[in-house]
Amino acid sequence: MSGILHVTQCLGGVETYIRSFHDHDGFADFKERLLVAPSACALTKEWENCGGTVDILPMPRELSITSDVRATLSLFRTIRRHKPNVLHLHSSKAGAIGRAAALFCKLLGQKFQVVYTPHAYYYLALEGHRRFVFLWIERILSHFTDRLLATSPSEASRSIEDVGYPQRKVVTVSNGVATTPVHTSPPTGKSHTPFTIIFVGRICHQKNVELLIETVAQFKSSESVVFQIVGAGHYDSDRQQLDALLETAKVDTGLVEIIPWLDHEQVLDRFRQADACLVTSRYESFGYVAAEAAAAAIPVVATNVDGLKDIVEDGKTGFLLTDPSGEQLASCIRRLIDDPQLSTSMGRLGKDRINSYFNIAANSQLMRKFYSSIS
Repeated sequence: MSGILHVTQCLGGVETYIRSFHDHDGFADFKERLLVAPSACALTKEWENCGGTVDILPMPRELSITSDVRATLSLFRTIRRHKPNVLHLHSSKAGAIGRAAALFCKLLGQKFQVVYTPHAYYYLALEGHRRFVFLWIERILSHFTDRLLATSPSEASRSIEDVGYPQRKVVTVSNGVATTPVHTSPPTGKSHTPFTIIFVGRICHQKNVELLIETVAQFKSSESVVFQIVGAGHYDSDRQQLDALLETAKVDTGLVEIIPWLDHEQVLDRFRQADACLVTSRYESFGYVAAEAAAAAIPVVATNVDGLKDIVEDGKTGFLLTDPSGEQLASCIRRLIDDPQLSTSMGRLGKDRINSYFNIAANSQLMRKFYSSIS
């Protein structure tokens, strides 16, 4: 295969996705590997160090006719210049701009495959008429997409049922995380106190921090439990928002350990030391936090949304709740506290599930087969 061009407007989970598959040779069959990203980051540096080409193309998340037209024309020129076999678009904004640029290129006779990975459709974050409008934008753009590459089975289902992709266009190659053989797993059912619940995520609408705080507020420090909130201080406004929510809910400050930011290895170490993981997201496409927590053999208590419903088996590897209250989530956590044997069993089964279905090394080979089938 000759060349692949990845385009992303956002980093975060998308950056983790591209880095993970890149590190495990998911794109190794392409002689030329190009990446268009909104800014320089660890991914772009790693990409260049491995012989890839990087173009920086700012793509503001908000709608802007001037900026969006400029980005479309710039990407059009990039596609014309590099002539990739595969154009792989990541996230809604890059997906829209990329498919517009691809359409113009194809009208001029250029041939390549357009692959789109939503990484959680943007319309899921919206309500009312805006949700309706952006859903219809996705439906229209689906006609200019050769393959929808979903990051999870539930994202594939949503693409077919909500957006209207024909089943023949939809392929699932699940995201994955690094795993270890089950027999080498460290012991779970930790004997230390207090019982530690970890939450990892940005302070934003998607992660539903309000529900997190509502859950924490159900506990008292006398219950020997602590909630570690990781990622709440990268921006000053994040910490201010979190502090305001804690104060409004009258949360016992002894219950909470706020950790501004950690690198990836430090986060993994925190998972290994924790007793359970709480994920309160309003929507996801996959859910790296839940997967990495399960890989560390701890149970996951999560909302029943796309991605998370693929990772967590309710009652087996953790608890999965639809539109839960903080009280309901707290009840699940108390079950784990009161029954160490259940907690240990769920952790081990969760690790088994990650090894079986969300192993990045194995899924990278599936990615290579997918690209080979369309190139």
